[in-house]
Amino acid sequence: MAIGVLIGALAIPLGSIQLKLGLTGGVLLASIFLSWKGKFAGVIWNLSSSANRILRQFGLLMFLTPVGLSAGKSLLPAIEEHGAILFIYGALITLIPMIVTVLVGRFILKINFLSILGALTGGMTSTPGLSATDSMTESEAPQIAYATVYPFSLVLIIVIAEIMATL
Repeated sequence: MAIGVLIGALAIPLGSIQLKLGLTGGVLLASIFLSWKGKFAGVIWNLSSSANRILRQFGLLMFLTPVGLSAGKSLLPAIEEHGAILFIYGALITLIPMIVTVLVGRFILKINFLSILGALTGGMTSTPGLSATDSMTESEAPQIAYATVYPFSLVLIIVIAEIMATL
């Protein structure tokens, strides 16, 4: 994590803007590199699948608990202020790209449905979505697709957010 923090703090000049990956992007890139390397500086950087599962479930628990606690208190005021139309728009904005992705992936590109689910959750950087998908199957296809798509999506989110903040 310390290596990732250092990488995330580095400013990359892109013309007139300084791009930083931040804590999340730096740790992600460091972990991808160290995992790819396997053994670096005398340390084995790969986890067993059981340790990986435990850490993933614990991380999900630590993430969802404060999110759920803070989201609940603003739900009713949001419904009272904006009405149901806000939730209908949110559902459409969320569901239409997902349905198109599933249809194109399954029927045009002929991708395994479990891989499509993993890629969707990775593209949304939705670890809870991956957890829900994992609970439905013993296959590792969703995890592999998620792990393939997630790093690119997260880095793109960080980069685009930085660019939008400077504009």
